[in-house]
Amino acid sequence: MIDLSQTKMPSAIMVDGVFYPIKTDFQYWLLFCKKLKNKEIESLNDCDFLYSSNKIPKDRMKGYEELLNFFKPKKELPRAVGKSTGVTVFDYIIDSPLIFAAFFEQYGIDLMDESLHLHWWKFNALFDGLHDTKMNKVMEYRTYDENDKQSMESFYKEMRQAWQIEDMSDGVQKDLDDFNKLFEKKSDYIIEKEK
Repeated sequence: MIDLSQTKMPSAIMVDGVFYPIKTDFQYWLLFCKKLKNKEIESLNDCDFLYSSNKIPKDRMKGYEELLNFFKPKKELPRAVGKSTGVTVFDYIIDSPLIFAAFFEQYGIDLMDESLHLHWWKFNALFDGLHDTKMNKVMEYRTYDENDKQSMESFYKEMRQAWQIEDMSDGVQKDLDDFNKLFEKKSDYIIEKEK
């Protein structure tokens, strides 16, 4: 998941306390997705193309698990609410033309440009941010349920619940208040000293 407080995107996975550099360009991860879908990963060695050096974890299973975590990082939002339809909403491979068109239409990004080095997490963030494109319409068609007579009010309640940011806990707020008090005391001390 993208963290805007960081200046760089991750370019390695950690296994048993050791960092292993990986390829982060979205094309490699789409290929990984394709291999997973087509059941072309028969051994853990089939994932070696994702490592950007010959440095590969000794514990191959843990390495594979960390590659999967990088491929599909946990998201805090939206939360799962309501009933799950079990419908596949999009497929990176089948929907490639629509994804290409959506990125070009929305962001002016040519995903086929060989000089493009787009980090996998950035690709996914941009994908999640797509709106009003043919890709979005197709995703709506795939999730349409003629039996669902949900009112707009209940729909928006569900969306609010899915996207609601949890309030800061009292402990965190107390820590912030304590920090601010320390800063205020220090600045009072500096002012007194200058007099």
